[in-house]
Amino acid sequence: MNNIKNKILVLFTILSISASAQLNNYCHDMNGNVKQIVVREYYYSGSRVFVNQFNKKGFLKTAQIYNGLEIIKDSLKYESKYKYTFDSKDRISKIVDVDRDHNKEKIIVKYNAKYYSLKEEYGTKRFTNNHQRYKTKFSIEMGMGYEYCKWNKDKTQLLQMRFETDEEDWEEYTYNYSYNKKNQLVLEEYKAKVDTVFDIEFIQDSLGNIITHHIFKATESNSFNTTYKYDDYGNCIEEKKIHHNGCIALTTYKYEYDQYNNWVKIDRFVDGEIKESNAREIIYYDKKRFWTLLKII
Repeated sequence: MNNIKNKILVLFTILSISASAQLNNYCHDMNGNVKQIVVREYYYSGSRVFVNQFNKKGFLKTAQIYNGLEIIKDSLKYESKYKYTFDSKDRISKIVDVDRDHNKEKIIVKYNAKYYSLKEEYGTKRFTNNHQRYKTKFSIEMGMGYEYCKWNKDKTQLLQMRFETDEEDWEEYTYNYSYNKKNQLVLEEYKAKVDTVFDIEFIQDSLGNIITHHIFKATESNSFNTTYKYDDYGNCIEEKKIHHNGCIALTTYKYEYDQYNNWVKIDRFVDGEIKESNAREIIYYDKKRFWTLLKII
């Protein structure tokens, strides 16, 4: 199930597994029998290598992060190993996460008709069956503000998220979401307060008194609309953001795919200028390898 989460940043989220991640982060959603994914990331102060290994059923076995660009034991920064227990319907019921220091963390999974819950050491979180965080009311900063969420009947689509607060310096806003027939996000509307802006003009009357005139200048708002387009493989290829004042920001993505139709290279462009280029090596259980070298921008 490829969707909007296939964009460039999600890869590093998945490869940096945490105990609070969604259930689908413990298994790959790629085509073919994937054994290992290797991603080399370049950033301003250095580089890292992310390595995820999967069993033949597609479940994550180990997640590792190495400093530098080579997979060398002495450069291992992070490692977790995962073990699973399944229920009578062959669904994950328990996950045991053991880190490199042999610390264990246990996650209990329980299922409802329209969502599932992950119970861990720091509490329980609920997710829809398509792995979105499920909530109807959420407190911000110990009750200083609240997010209210509306869902469709099947709890598969977040239709609206509204933020309300009594704090004077905080902006209240509403997000509205629209989807296509493939359950892909195609329109995101952000609505915020619209302010009228005036210029002040100083005028001297016939008696020499200074009076002021407020002259209408414009309306200002943080509101915007974002539309999304996808390729035939379900990956986002265009994000077009139109601001309240008419300004447009266009982000596009270009992919290269292997013989299994999994992407191995992605370029991100902003207003036509390339900003990032990332690649991943995918190793399959049938020993075939398809990979592309990372281009440094």
